[in-house]
Amino acid sequence: MEQLNRDWFAAINAGADLHGYALGLAIFTAKYLTYLVVLGLAVLWLRGEAKHRNTLLLALSGCFIALVINWIIGLIWYHPRPFVLGIGHTYLNHAPDSSFPSDHTTALCVISFIFLWRETARSVIGLVLLAVALCTAWARIYVGVHYPFDILGSMIVALFSTILMTYLAPLLEKHVVPIPEQIHRCLFQSHAKKG
Repeated sequence: MEQLNRDWFAAINAGADLHGYALGLAIFTAKYLTYLVVLGLAVLWLRGEAKHRNTLLLALSGCFIALVINWIIGLIWYHPRPFVLGIGHTYLNHAPDSSFPSDHTTALCVISFIFLWRETARSVIGLVLLAVALCTAWARIYVGVHYPFDILGSMIVALFSTILMTYLAPLLEKHVVPIPEQIHRCLFQSHAKKG
């Protein structure tokens, strides 16, 4: 299995001649596109409908659970990143921590899966987030910081966390979701009265 993982990595990883716009786009997609998602989700929280805010709270809860699972996996099993073993070409500086699973991919997949689950499979938000997750996942292999199996592992953790959230959602919607929703309502009603 490890050889298959390395073979797939070699097929996706950028060559030694990556530079210019292609390098910039690869690094942006691998590292900074996630920040645009965070910004977009913040705007959705502030300006979106209540159903989007509720979905976002569930997505963030699922994301937290998934990242804790990733952290536990990393504690139990260290899998060196490609550059630690001198495999392929690396274009993104990264700590030599465990490569499996990818936190970026896990977080983006959980959020996209939960939006797709909560707001139907035709959810534009969910589909855009899924596209971003897949592009980011590919880019992180391309720039040399992850293997393909890291990405597959991330998707499995994300799917598990999403399924777990289907069971936890009623409890969270009853006891947790109303609190930030009330804060949002108070802030924006008070802002509307001042304006």
